Amino acid sequence: HSLAAQVPAGATGVLLNLTVTQTERSGYLKLGSGGTSSINWYAAAQTLANAATASLSTARTVTVTGAGGPTHYIVDLLGYLA
Repeated sequence: HSLAAQVPAGATGVLLNLTVTQTERSGYLKLGSGGTSSINWYAAAQTLANAATASLSTARTVTVTGAGGPTHYIVDLLGYLA
């Protein structure tokens, strides 16, 4: 996800709120290339949110990856780190 329009050049990271909704079975999402998940869910029909930090690429993007059951997700930008 590109944050170039919302985050100034020189920013090194962001504070995000990551929400999952309409989960179908257990799974997780993670932000960036780190090894730990940012949010986990354990059943169908859950709506959960979690605040997380993520590093930005030089193009000011954040990657969201996941595994497990399908879900819809929402990423809200709360702030940035310079």
